[in-house]
Amino acid sequence: MWKTKPFLCLSLAVVFSGCATTGPVASSDPLALLRQALDASPETLQQAATRHDHQAEYALAIVYAYGLHGIQKDAAKAADLRARAQAAVYTPITQYVPGLHGKPGRTAIINMSTPGVDPMAARSSDACAQSLDDGRSDTTACGDEGRRAEFAAKWREAAGHAHEVSSTKPIGPRSGA
Repeated sequence: MWKTKPFLCLSLAVVFSGCATTGPVASSDPLALLRQALDASPETLQQAATRHDHQAEYALAIVYAYGLHGIQKDAAKAADLRARAQAAVYTPITQYVPGLHGKPGRTAIINMSTPGVDPMAARSSDACAQSLDDGRSDTTACGDEGRRAEFAAKWREAAGHAHEVSSTKPIGPRSGA
């Protein structure tokens, strides 16, 4: 019995010290990314994106892709933000594994993964945004008629800013200042 105890402890330590990974955090609202793009100001999204908030990065990508809130359309910046939002971020942590029977211990480096945005939420938000931008009246992309009407009103308001504000409105830190 005593001979199997160190083996069991070592086996459990190996199993539990593996790379820990969690899946993307799924929102109860599949259109949360689009809702954030329409509700939050570009400045707020930019601040959150600089802190590597994946949802804010994706919402900001929608803003740049469609030129919402008076921001000039920039497909390259939107693509870059989408890629960053969907990429997992790895944070190395160290764990000390004590030695057995007087043997020296060791330090193990474990990469903890923080997932990007939920791919299903990204696809849902993109489909609804494309539907709204095209002016299609189908409700399949945005949900039922009530949700479609809600998003259509917010879209008109966000897209209308392009006419009220300069289309070259910068966000974030100024370059060359």
